[in-house]
Amino acid sequence: MTKSVKQYSDLVIIGNGVAGNNASLVARSRNQDMKITIISREPHNEYAPGALPEYLSGALSREDMFIKSTSDYEINNIDKLFGVAVDAIDYKKKVVKLSEGNITYDKLIIATGSTPIVPPVKGHDLPGNFVFKTLDDTDAMIEYPGKNAVVVGSGAIGLEAALALKSRGYENVTLIELKDWIVPNSFDEKPARMMEKELKDFGVNVLTGEKVTAVQGKKHVTGVSTDKNEISCDVVVWAVGVKPNVNLAQTAGVKLGTTGGIAVNEYMQTNLSDIYACGDCVESTDIFSGQKVLNLLWDAACKQGRVAGSSCTGGNVTYPGSYAVLLSHIGEVPVLSFGLNASHLKNQEYQTLEKVIDNKYQRLIMKEDELVGVQMVGTLEGSGPVLFHLKKGAKRADLREVYANPSLAKMDPRSVMLNSFIDKFTVGK
Repeated sequence: MTKSVKQYSDLVIIGNGVAGNNASLVARSRNQDMKITIISREPHNEYAPGALPEYLSGALSREDMFIKSTSDYEINNIDKLFGVAVDAIDYKKKVVKLSEGNITYDKLIIATGSTPIVPPVKGHDLPGNFVFKTLDDTDAMIEYPGKNAVVVGSGAIGLEAALALKSRGYENVTLIELKDWIVPNSFDEKPARMMEKELKDFGVNVLTGEKVTAVQGKKHVTGVSTDKNEISCDVVVWAVGVKPNVNLAQTAGVKLGTTGGIAVNEYMQTNLSDIYACGDCVESTDIFSGQKVLNLLWDAACKQGRVAGSSCTGGNVTYPGSYAVLLSHIGEVPVLSFGLNASHLKNQEYQTLEKVIDNKYQRLIMKEDELVGVQMVGTLEGSGPVLFHLKKGAKRADLREVYANPSLAKMDPRSVMLNSFIDKFTVGK
């Protein structure tokens, strides 16, 4: 919609991602009469960002990316202002100022998401540099005539981008990680080294402990320089991290947390009355560590959106906190990380239990007799009951004692499911 806007809406939602859309649907289910408007800078109906790697690889068509059609918004009586920029929020007047007009509100939900970080190294703005966050980003990569790529950063986004580009038919794909091993925020070194081998077998070159210092080229990308290498390429994908989009909120007077995300309570309320926030732009509490974190994941955004939609219509559902999870495949090899890893627990006492059978690796992270993290490479066996066990109950069973004395499992139904799973686990490193 591009025409000038001057109207009122009972509920205005800024952001058309999973958080904003879940908020709108819950709000509509609780109140059939309220006027709901979603505003988005992107011109598209809701799509599945988690499927962008499949679209980039060629496994999915562009049409397959979309979760909603225009009629889906109409059926739920939700107005949309797409391709429209929000310039400011006037909290005192309850006005959202748009690039083309204003819209007043009774309740406001901020679901502005996050933005990829691109380090300001020489050449970072040459044609051939990309980020991998939105449908438009992916369209741009697909349209660009590249055949050799460097992916900078090996978190979930970098890992998926490298695999997708190789599957797409790129001749050379190099994944560069600044730290000593790949996906360091999700995996400890031992499983990460196993993943590195799988990546190399898939055809992705992996460089760890290297820093990109410049992008080479005059009119377009021709390579990258690191502190150790010169690598020829015509495409660079930046996947070094994202930051929450909080400028609108902060300028309006919304308080930020210690992580830089919007501070909210368990009802997703901000410090300003009638303003809520959810999704990548907010900070949450990690369930296992108790620390404030930026958990920029689909599952967290989905649940936060539902809580925000409930709260702004008088509901009392609460958000209990978030947890880190990475589930992917390197070719046919599944990899899973859930909860905390050793890097989260430095300077704290913890123990690892591990099991290796036929190149299938499983690792449990224990802290104070509680299971706080799981890592798997090559298998997802037992992941259902162990994740159930992780997420349920304030005090989790001591798996080491259960292993030593299986009869203890009978005292806790949750442990019964784990009894066969923990067989053959030994103390790891």
